[in-house]
Amino acid sequence: MKSMQDRLLAPLPPIDSGNSVEAWRKRRREILDRIVDLEYGGLPPEPESIRVEQLQHPINALSMKVHINERFNFMMQVFKPRPLEEGKKYPVILTGDGCYRNCSDTVIDDAIARGYVVAKFNRVEFAKDLHHEDRTGGIYEMYPGLAFGAISAWAWGYSRAMDALETLPFVDTEKVTITGHSRGGKTVLLAGAVDERFAVVNPNGSGCGGGGCFRYRTEPRDGKRGNERLEEILRGVAYWFGPKLKEYIGRDHELPFDQHFLKACVAPRCLLETNGSDDTWANPKGAYLTHEAAKEVWELYGVPENIAYRLREGGHAHLPSDFDALLAFIEDATAVTDGYKVTPF
Repeated sequence: MKSMQDRLLAPLPPIDSGNSVEAWRKRRREILDRIVDLEYGGLPPEPESIRVEQLQHPINALSMKVHINERFNFMMQVFKPRPLEEGKKYPVILTGDGCYRNCSDTVIDDAIARGYVVAKFNRVEFAKDLHHEDRTGGIYEMYPGLAFGAISAWAWGYSRAMDALETLPFVDTEKVTITGHSRGGKTVLLAGAVDERFAVVNPNGSGCGGGGCFRYRTEPRDGKRGNERLEEILRGVAYWFGPKLKEYIGRDHELPFDQHFLKACVAPRCLLETNGSDDTWANPKGAYLTHEAAKEVWELYGVPENIAYRLREGGHAHLPSDFDALLAFIEDATAVTDGYKVTPF
């Protein structure tokens, strides 16, 4: 039987982080410029203006409308402990997966009980998640002529949500965690790599174009699917990515990077990746490979405990146990919760 390494199409390219933090910071900028352009089609520019409109008297939840350039707005809900302690600033769990039901009332109530604020928005307000490429609605019309894909638009949405959080006096802006599932996990990995304001980045089940590995492939076996590949994801949802990525269909081993490059750009901040062992389409083994390869940058900073990989039994879902693992990681980066193990393969 071939080993996991033997089934790689090609060895993972080295990050070449240099022998100092200063050398890495220069390398990081080069990496981000290349990945964001080639894989995601670039990013929308920084907005000219942000205005936050409060829509109700806050009790335990606050509804806000965030206006960008006075041309686009999106809704955001902020759930907070009640009552707030005077003068206290609270850590935040932020998710753009308002289009899902993963961050349920139960999850929110548990986080609030543990002293967190939870903020939610719906990333598909920024770019529709429909199988067409007409680039209408959302922020596309605010930035005509640019090539950014939906994942970039959604990641940009996380940054705008962060802008809004910075206006709230009870928010600890040094302790904002972002989390998302599946395509939302791809989104938070990109958002966390490009926006250094996020303290903790948690992609869940993010797969191809997220935490997975383009170069590692598994075949269907024992009734389980093989992992999603570049040609498959671009055949189905090319609008998530930038137009240049199509040039590497059938040539993914020639990509000048793999996803460990993007993960490394989160360092030295905290990165927790969560996956299900039966979620073979999302390539949890490939994600572990890129996790291991990215660790060299955290080691360069001297904080290897700030990157972790948690694998649970089960399939493609964002479960309460995944949120439990995230909170445990935030509170103790070395913690392992029930159902998770650090070295999965």
